[in-house]
Amino acid sequence: MKADAGKPYGEDEGPEVAPRTNLKETAFFFPDLETDAEGNVSLTFTVPDALTGWKLLMVAHDNELRSGVLRNEEIVTMKPLMCEPNPPRFAREGDDFLFAVKVTNTEDESVSGNVMLWLEGLNGEDVFGEVDPPVDLFLEPHESKTFEFRVTIPDGCPYLKYVAKATACTASKITMSVCGTPSPVTTKITGKTFTDGEEGVLPVLSRRILVREAVQLNVRGNATKSFKFENLIASKGSDTIRHQDLTVRAVSRPAWYAVLSLPYLMEFPHECCEQTFSRYYANALGAHIANSDPRIRAMFDEWKAAGAQALKSPLETDEHLKSIALEETPWVREAEHETAARARLGDLFGEDRLKGEQARCIEKLAISRNGDGLWPWFPGGPSSSGITLYILTGFARLNHLAGLAYPDFFASAAEALDREVSKDVKERLYREKHDGIPFCVNGFDIRWMYFHSFAGVAPSKDREPERLFVAHLRKEWIGLGLESQALAAIAMKRRGEAALAKEIMASIKERGVISEELGMYWKVPYFFSSSVFAAPVSTQALIVEAFREVTGDEESAEACNVWLLKQKQTQDWTTTAATADAIYALMLGGGADLLVGDKLAEVTLGGVKVDPTSGLRGNATVPAAQLVEPGTGMYSIRYAPNEIKPEMGEITFTGAGEKGVAWGGVHWSYF
Repeated sequence: MKADAGKPYGEDEGPEVAPRTNLKETAFFFPDLETDAEGNVSLTFTVPDALTGWKLLMVAHDNELRSGVLRNEEIVTMKPLMCEPNPPRFAREGDDFLFAVKVTNTEDESVSGNVMLWLEGLNGEDVFGEVDPPVDLFLEPHESKTFEFRVTIPDGCPYLKYVAKATACTASKITMSVCGTPSPVTTKITGKTFTDGEEGVLPVLSRRILVREAVQLNVRGNATKSFKFENLIASKGSDTIRHQDLTVRAVSRPAWYAVLSLPYLMEFPHECCEQTFSRYYANALGAHIANSDPRIRAMFDEWKAAGAQALKSPLETDEHLKSIALEETPWVREAEHETAARARLGDLFGEDRLKGEQARCIEKLAISRNGDGLWPWFPGGPSSSGITLYILTGFARLNHLAGLAYPDFFASAAEALDREVSKDVKERLYREKHDGIPFCVNGFDIRWMYFHSFAGVAPSKDREPERLFVAHLRKEWIGLGLESQALAAIAMKRRGEAALAKEIMASIKERGVISEELGMYWKVPYFFSSSVFAAPVSTQALIVEAFREVTGDEESAEACNVWLLKQKQTQDWTTTAATADAIYALMLGGGADLLVGDKLAEVTLGGVKVDPTSGLRGNATVPAAQLVEPGTGMYSIRYAPNEIKPEMGEITFTGAGEKGVAWGGVHWSYF
């Protein structure tokens, strides 16, 4: 609704009214106190435009710390003429209501003028057509009156800006009589002019319900799968559905998300020995990945040259998602951290930096060992066999995967750990003999056997622990947890016990769940393990290693990797240890092949191939080169409402390479 300012002064336009817009409830100011000769303090400050009462609190003290408090709740901001609209908290399409505007005369004289209400879209849209005229007013001294304006909200109405204005002059009523009969009352303008106005926003809600639906796309290798968006297909001929948008998103090489996790390890803030090693592990693994294929090194160089803009989190680059008012949610705050990490990737994988960080971490690990040769959790703390075993196993894995040489202190730390294991075994045998507590192999024992199964790791000088562990393992492996069974299978295979190792892996595989979307995973609870690093992601990574090494079952290993990547699709990998294990599993067996290639996953809607470089169709505001994310091959295409057709519910999805997995989704929003 629009109304002109009115002409309460005959043919004159009258004074211009500046509406009040700052209606904050707190007046912020920098005190500027002035003290006179008698010690009285005066101050001035500017309050917001709200016509209301204010509370003032002052605290004073002298050099002797004597203090006093002054409270004043009698400060009131007002104007001679006050125009105060009373809008509803929100309106909905189709609403028909009366918008109330109260006008108050605070003067000792009567006033005469008019009051008007102006409504328009936030961007200046005129959405109402015919308008109501201003309403005349006459107020006695200190009188208030409420004026009502009828408002009807049309369909498709945007958020509204309202402006209520009142203009008046001091006046008096004159009643004349002719032949004893009173004539109509007239108003005489006597001089002073007063104006007031207030501006605000009226939210308008749709009378329809906004519905968002999605179809998840996933495919392995370069296969092609068909999907159906049943509700979109069924929308043909509907006269109640109003399309909002349709978005297609695809990720061609999700294995890059493992690389994108390396900064988490490289820059983890805590200084415990485990995370110092994790930083070394990440930098060493990063150097191995960067140098495994010239195309990967070229990608890192491209990231460094492109800067942060090319590596923004998808949640930050999708302006449409931002319009859903997610700015204050944890997801967007997490996306900001993700963007910052991605922006540093080019620098983090610089060759000189990788070498320098590895040297610093090795030096710190060397001086963090206690006198007994073991590492504590935090430098200066008690020695920990678990932390020591984790660090030594990590060095062995890097040697196995990337051919990295063992550090100088490796052998002495391994001997110190072996002494602790021998001591522990003797104590357990003593308890079995004297206290009747049976000796059983546990998760730590098996992880120690796994560590000693790597090439280049010297066997323990005391061979009795390993002999006992193997003997008990042959009888007790069925009762172990999934993590320990996978470790045992690898360790036994390397010892030449191939039959037992394959038996264990057959049992593990029988219990696995196969899903086209999630790959292979296990629903059984993860049993307690003496290893503090036994987590679902770490266990899955060990099973990948076992499938590859023990049975050569690449198909099952790839299916397990799908589960690992799907975990990264919706969350992080929980801990530094789990993240390191997941990256190790993905890089085994030629994992670098999952990172190279220029081919993109293909999506067709209704038989028409989606163009990854088209961006928002019909809106060429983004350069085509920025629409496909380097490395991951992720792209997102949004269709405008007038481009959405029911036949687009017929979807096909084709992967981007011989190995690995590709995923994506089609998201449809409608009223």
